[in-house]
Amino acid sequence: MKILRIQILSWLVQYTSAISLLQVIQTTPQLSTLQSLLSSNVSTNITNFLSSANNFTFLAPSNNAITTFNKAGTNLTGDLLFATLNYSLLHGGYPTLSITNNSQFVASNLVNASYTNVTAGQAVELVNNNGTPEAVTGNKTISTSTSTVYFESLTCAAPLLIIIRISFALAA
Repeated sequence: MKILRIQILSWLVQYTSAISLLQVIQTTPQLSTLQSLLSSNVSTNITNFLSSANNFTFLAPSNNAITTFNKAGTNLTGDLLFATLNYSLLHGGYPTLSITNNSQFVASNLVNASYTNVTAGQAVELVNNNGTPEAVTGNKTISTSTSTVYFESLTCAAPLLIIIRISFALAA
């Protein structure tokens, strides 16, 4: 009987171990373009950032969003990629069902003075526009959700990944 309990506990530990946001990006097909960007722009900052994110909602740019962003003439690499990832990481959990007609201004993780002059983090407006949840940036770029994915085993208190149609453009 003890052996059976140990086997069950071992199985539970194996299947409930926490995964990081980086691992989620690496295994989500709708984010394969983002994964490619991360692979070609490997940096300790980005790896640590995505591996240790906690209590967040991540507005992840879909493959089409990144393609559209790059077609606009801006390549998402290096510092701009890191800043965009920080801007896409919102403090706290905001499932699409909690986004109402009343705007919520949510602090992002972006505090780099080269991209923002807001010390608490550049805010993103979350609002429901006629039944469609939207994320609006400081320069009024509107992104809508393609899907919301809940990861109960992420290493964070509010594990949300919202895949968006349009990649954020940083406010000038």
